Amino acid sequence: MSKNNGYQLSRAWFDFAFENCDKVNANHTALYLFMCEINNRLGWIEQFQITSTECMAGMSAKSHNTYKRVFDDLVEWGFVLVVKKSKNQHQCNIVALSKFDKATDKALDKAIANHLTTQLTYSKTTNHKPQTSNMVSNEFDHTPTPTSEVVKPKPNTLPLPAQGDIVDYMIEYTTVNKKPFTKSFLETESAKMFNYYESKGWIVGKSPMKNWKAAARNWLLNSQNSNNFAATSSAAERPTQTNRTIYT
Repeated sequence: MSKNNGYQLSRAWFDFAFENCDKVNANHTALYLFMCEINNRLGWIEQFQITSTECMAGMSAKSHNTYKRVFDDLVEWGFVLVVKKSKNQHQCNIVALSKFDKATDKALDKAIANHLTTQLTYSKTTNHKPQTSNMVSNEFDHTPTPTSEVVKPKPNTLPLPAQGDIVDYMIEYTTVNKKPFTKSFLETESAKMFNYYESKGWIVGKSPMKNWKAAARNWLLNSQNSNNFAATSSAAERPTQTNRTIYT
């Protein structure tokens, strides 16, 4: 027997399961793939030992009768070959995995091909670009390898503010950070900022504004650097919070 390949075994299994959905259930798939995993970790040796206890744990079966029925089905269908049968449930079976390839018309391949054709037709008629996997399959061993594609984070976009939102935020910001701006100065600067960006459609450069709060902080910084502001002279002039809702 030539050396097994996990991809070939799983593909043969799902071909069979797709064509025999009246026979196959999740327990069959769980037990068979668990046995493939054991064989893989043992280096794909031709024969290996299994116990009902470990198989029941691997397939999440609580009943030994369920395990026995599923195991016998896999043997009957030709996926598992029993080399030496255990005498009781506490002893080991010696088994081998068969390269089963009896699926008659590759129904699963046809179904997937039909799905891809339908998806491509939909994409052409709606100008919708189909999503592609970020895994590339190797032509020879079908082992997926990750591509170097980088997933970009979504931009930080806040709802566009009204003038009152801007002045509220400027007051909040200057109060927390103890900036020397009077309330009247902030009201004037918030109006200037609102009118400026409103006239530009809230575009920064060639792109829509993503974070108006950052723009408000920069506006105040530029105003402070230009020395075009008045220092707070008394407690009565210090900015106070309004009752308007602040975007967070």
